Amino acid sequence: MDQNYQKKLAVKTNAVKRLVKEYFVYNKDVEKLQSKYDEMKANNEDEYDLNKKKEYLDESISVRNVTKTKLRNITDELIQLINEIDDDEIKKLEEYNNACEMKKTAIEFFENYQDN
Repeated sequence: MDQNYQKKLAVKTNAVKRLVKEYFVYNKDVEKLQSKYDEMKANNEDEYDLNKKKEYLDESISVRNVTKTKLRNITDELIQLINEIDDDEIKKLEEYNNACEMKKTAIEFFENYQDN
């Protein structure tokens, strides 16, 4: 059994898990900023304040998109790693099972959040 696969599976699985959480944090931030921006605009608030809020909103959207791209890349790496494994001993490991579950979670994520 190759210990290297075990470690790689754990690292990539944890990275996918972390990036999914990060995405939802950034997405929540975008929603809050969008709501605040819309409210400020409806109340005809100061142009400078509106522009600053829009700047924060655009930055948050950008960070969310970068996080999603990173998540796509690490998910692809995890899928490739899972597909490389043909050792039945490795397939019995908790790390392998966790990686397969995280792969399913990531695939569901991309199916449900294509537009964001």
